[in-house]
Amino acid sequence: QADPTEPSQTEPTQQTEPMEEDLLAKLDALFGGNTWYNIALTSFYETPEQIDLTCFLNNRLIPYGGDLTDEESNFLSQYTDMFWMDIRRIDSEDIEEVLQQYLGIGLEDLENPDHPQLPYWEETGYYYLIANDADYTEDFHAESVEVAEDGTICLTYTCNFPASPCMVRLMPYGDGYRILSNLQITE
Repeated sequence: QADPTEPSQTEPTQQTEPMEEDLLAKLDALFGGNTWYNIALTSFYETPEQIDLTCFLNNRLIPYGGDLTDEESNFLSQYTDMFWMDIRRIDSEDIEEVLQQYLGIGLEDLENPDHPQLPYWEETGYYYLIANDADYTEDFHAESVEVAEDGTICLTYTCNFPASPCMVRLMPYGDGYRILSNLQITE
């Protein structure tokens, strides 16, 4: 017979399920819409260092530095002749701040920082994003959440693309989370 002073074996399960439902709803809201969390889902990566920086920055969340100078246009002519496109100047310090906050890495940690649509000009300290549309993950829907003993959160979700489910791994950090990976679930 069970000792009435001992906690019931079902109590933790009953407490955990509502907590996971609350977390699922919170993450569904956090990743929905045009937020840094959502934008971090626009490419797949096993570690934060593998994120596609061009996809990550192809939004309007970082302020852009205004019209290009003639010198900047000359520099960029080696990358594009499509100056009718929206070319955005982004301060490397702003990028560094966002990478640190949401991924826990810096620009120097990226495995593949160079991209023809995101040239860096050392003379100005700016990256130049050659893009025409803001990008974010549409129709995000959190499906399930699991919290590991070490605090890592695995969130399974669906969205507009790809058709198969995906999983983002997070770690609580400050008032938010740092993203550890974003992978498509393949069977």
